[in-house]
Amino acid sequence: MQKLACIGKLSLFSDLDENELRRVAELAEKRTYTKEQTIFWEGETAHQIYIVNSGLVKMVKVSESGKELIMGFAKADQALGEDAVFGEEEHSFTAIALEECCVTVCTKESLEKLFLANPSIAMKVIYSLSKKLNQTTEQINSLAFQSARERLLTTLQQMAKDHGVATKRGLAIQVPLTHQDIASIINVSRPTVTNLLLQLRHEGILEIVDHRMVLKGKDQAAS
Repeated sequence: MQKLACIGKLSLFSDLDENELRRVAELAEKRTYTKEQTIFWEGETAHQIYIVNSGLVKMVKVSESGKELIMGFAKADQALGEDAVFGEEEHSFTAIALEECCVTVCTKESLEKLFLANPSIAMKVIYSLSKKLNQTTEQINSLAFQSARERLLTTLQQMAKDHGVATKRGLAIQVPLTHQDIASIINVSRPTVTNLLLQLRHEGILEIVDHRMVLKGKDQAAS
């Protein structure tokens, strides 16, 4: 029942009815990853879909020059690797557990058998993947035309929406972010991030409370 509830929350399977969700849940197995343990590596052939039940996962990509870029973070009820699995491709990033994580795993082979036997399920999943791809493309295009300050604000607002907890001071981002982490996310230098964060603090937009970044004001509230 717990696996069924978890899978049902995913956008990938959001269009499936209860019977269809139950069939997917029957294919899944649970795994636990310790803090800093790698779930899968960039460049590995994708054979499985990983569904985060609890914990936090960092998605990292390394450039040809060896520079680390943080692609984002996955929390509970989010899936990893589904686009690569269905595209016969390699993982485009490395997934690392930032804390102990419980993950539900579905293999490519078992899903293929399910889709061949149930074409309606396959079509619904393909539609969900298409929507996710369009959303990702829109986010990338939006960031491409923003200044460093705008990219920083957009990133912090998205982090507050996805990983924030409401407090009296504002939305506290629960992901432990260093200045270098943020620099890797928005693709600027660490000193640039430090200067921009200082500006935001002086303007009253950002506050540091208990080593967590807090976005102040209603404009940063999660929807």
